[in-house]
Amino acid sequence: NPYWKNANCLTKNDYICYNNYLNNKKNNIYIPEIIKKTNSKSFTKTKKIKINQDLAWVLGRYLADGWIANYKRKRRKNSYTYNTIICCNFKEENFLEEKIKKLNINYCKSY
Repeated sequence: NPYWKNANCLTKNDYICYNNYLNNKKNNIYIPEIIKKTNSKSFTKTKKIKINQDLAWVLGRYLADGWIANYKRKRRKNSYTYNTIICCNFKEENFLEEKIKKLNINYCKSY
């Protein structure tokens, strides 16, 4: 059965598989969602996300052209930034945005 595994725990023996799993309309996967993070403490909840072609595409795009940016902001006491970034060119911008909107997740664009 598929399950969520944090990227930092992946090994060369792991697989990302979705083909047959997508055909079962009842399948959901629980993905951790950070709702508040201060200093070293984090509070998480899980968000039920249906595995579908759009999620598989966005995850693949993240693996190819994405990264995590987590850092403390300069000149701000206890102020941190946690971002998941997916890079694309201007021609791909609308297509990527449509895929992310279909997943009903928060996002912003930066140029």
